[in-house]
Parts: sequence; C-alpha cells; structure tokens
Amino acid sequence: MGRILRQPYASKTGVPLLDESYVFCFSRRGAEVLQEVRKGFGLEGLQGLEGRILEDDPASPKETLTTRQRAEHRAATRDFVLPAFMIDDNDGWRLVHYEADILSRLPWDEIDLSPLDALALDERREEVHHLRASLSGEELVPEPEFGAGPADGRSGGPEDTDPGAVGEPVDYFFAASHLLDVVPNPWRGRELARRAFEGLLERHPAERVAANRTFVLEELRRLVEMERDRLSQEVFAGLLASGETRFLVVTDDLDFNRLPAEIEAPRAKRANRTDGAPYQQNLFDVTTEDDLNGLENKVATYLDQQARLFFWYRNRSRKDYYVQGWKPRRIYADFIVTLRGDEPGTDDDFHQVFVVETKGVHLKTSEDTEYKRSVFDICSDHAREADWAEFVPAMKNKVMRFEVVDEDEWQARLNGMLFQAGA
Repeated sequence: MGRILRQPYASKTGVPLLDESYVFCFSRRGAEVLQEVRKGFGLEGLQGLEGRILEDDPASPKETLTTRQRAEHRAATRDFVLPAFMIDDNDGWRLVHYEADILSRLPWDEIDLSPLDALALDERREEVHHLRASLSGEELVPEPEFGAGPADGRSGGPEDTDPGAVGEPVDYFFAASHLLDVVPNPWRGRELARRAFEGLLERHPAERVAANRTFVLEELRRLVEMERDRLSQEVFAGLLASGETRFLVVTDDLDFNRLPAEIEAPRAKRANRTDGAPYQQNLFDVTTEDDLNGLENKVATYLDQQARLFFWYRNRSRKDYYVQGWKPRRIYADFIVTLRGDEPGTDDDFHQVFVVETKGVHLKTSEDTEYKRSVFDICSDHAREADWAEFVPAMKNKVMRFEVVDEDEWQARLNGMLFQAGA
C-alpha cells in the first residue's frame, strides 16, 4: 500500500479498480483496523485520504437475527439507567464531550517540551529529500529544506501563512500536520513544532536536525500526546472538583446508558458455556460466538453459574454503554452484571450493578489498562455518593461499582464482587 501511495510520478489510469489500493486483513473488529489505517495516514501527512477509506466485504450480506430480552428481566430493566459524566452548560445537564469540554479547556502553553532537550540525534543519518505529490496530477512540490524556505519562495505552510515565515529553517505547518490527531488546531501545532525544532537547532547543526526530521517528529508527537493527556486529566479533575461536572443518571435524550430492548446481529453460531451448557442468565436469550473471546467466555460462564446473579449482559463496543474520561476514546466495558440483594423478598429484582472490563494478562500493566482503572476508580467513588441517582428514583437504592478484571486473577476478583457484603 505504501508504494502505491508514495510513488512520486504516479498518475491515475482512469480504471477505478486500478486507481485504488487495498488492505486485506482478517479481523472481527474491522472498525479498529480502519481506525489504525486512518491514524497511519495522519502520521504520514496523508490526511486528505482519511475520508476516502472504505470497508469492502465482497461476500454476500450476512443473515441477521433479532433477539429480545428474556421475559423475566423486562420489567426490572424498564427503568434501568446507567450513570455518565455530565456537565452543566446553564441549560441543564448534558453529556461530557471530549473535544468541546476537555480539549477546548486545555492550556496548550503549559505543554512541557523540555524532555526533547536531551534528544540524541543520529550523526550518521543522511539527509533525505522528499517530494510531496497530489493524486490529482498536479506538479510535484519539493518540501523545504533546513536553512531555506519552500522551493518556490513562498512561506512554509498553507496559503494563509504569515510573511514572516519566509526563510524559516523548517516547514512548521508541515510538521504540524503530523500532530493533527493530537493537536487539532494547526496553529497551535505549528507553535509546538517551532518550539521543538528551534530548541534542537540551538544545540545541533541544521543539517543534522534536517536529517533526523522524521525521528524528531515522532518523538515530538509522542511527547505532545503524553502532555495533552496529563493536562486533560487536570482539566477533568478540576471540572469534577468544582461540581461543574458530575457523575449522574440522567434520562433525557440518552439511549446509550439504557439496556437495549432487542438486538439485531449477524447470524453466527450460538455461544455456550465452557462446560458445553447453554447460557441461562444472560439478559438476551441468544449470545453468539462472535460476542465473546476466550477470557470473556470464562467470565460469562462463571457468572452464569452464580445463585445471586440476576442477569449479565455483554456490552457492545461502539453501540452500548460507555464512559467518557479525559482521553479521546470512550471506554466500552465488556459486561454489565446485576446481582440480587441479600434480603428476603429481593429475588425478583437486583440490588447491585457491576460494570466490568476484562483484560488479558499481557495487557495488565499497559498504559491503556492503567487509564481505564483510574477512570473506573473515579466512577466507583462518585457512584458511592448518595445523590448519584437523584434524577432517576428507580436507581436510588442500587449499589454500583466499576471493575477492571485481569486474566490472571479474574476468578478471585469476581468472588470478591459476588460474596463481599455491601460490595
């Protein structure tokens, strides 16, 4: 694919099938593959192609099945609503949105680029000259080199660059294009790139910085992403501390925090418990093999065999309940689990709700897992407050916890959830 997109003198043939490139892959999570392809385009300065990526399945459309909640659970789930981080925008409470409510409040000037001061540059790396080409057949435009502006004498960025940019040692807008998925505002990205490269130019010859440009951009992007997330966490914590953001159950115009009444999914082989028996306590009477990986099947089997279980539900990624933290990607947990209370007369309803994310042992200490633990800890802390369900009376007496369960200790953690009084 890279060769097709990068040949400097490539031109279209006029044959649609030949004017496209293809990525052949097998994955049950096709949306994630597409996201990675788009991200890769962004890192390579090919943002213009991101919107032209298509997912093509040459096979015939798959048959689908529609399954409904089990009849014995429908009454209890009618008023079942899960909490979300909400923000007060003077017109009432609404969902927290990452771009509008967190990223927009970020103090970009506080991003610390000092770790780049110790960046070691490869003295043996040879300078590489790049050409930027358009797929529409326009003339090739050489990228500007260090010590001079662009080849045509114009400023080093988009059409609206300032006159003072002429003769800059780096095309800072081109550098900013590598930061767009982290810093959406190209002007802020340009300033960050300027700060980074000017610091390096004070300590290294311009030719060496030019030869290491790709390496510097990768390190700059990695550092800016870390700093963005650090500052975003501070913004998020500040909103919670001030009360402007709260963890609430709100029903207005929200569907994602309710359990679906029915599900339509591709028809696939029905999943069974690890002992071969059909599931009995899942919220829907059909769970397919596509819904569960190996660890999830073990967890679902264990839950299905517990006397206190009211029901378990396999939360669907990008369709069902999620938590928005201080990072861009929403957190879609794997399971929503409800337990009956210990008191007599509670067999027909649930008392406790667990939102459970499972992680393979190889992901136990990953950055993403640690982030989810931190967000879930905040969710559990706020769910302990007496007023978390103030807008939905039916949820007021429910105890809620958020848990990340690791593969190497999943059964011990689930035992603690099920058998600790007042969990």
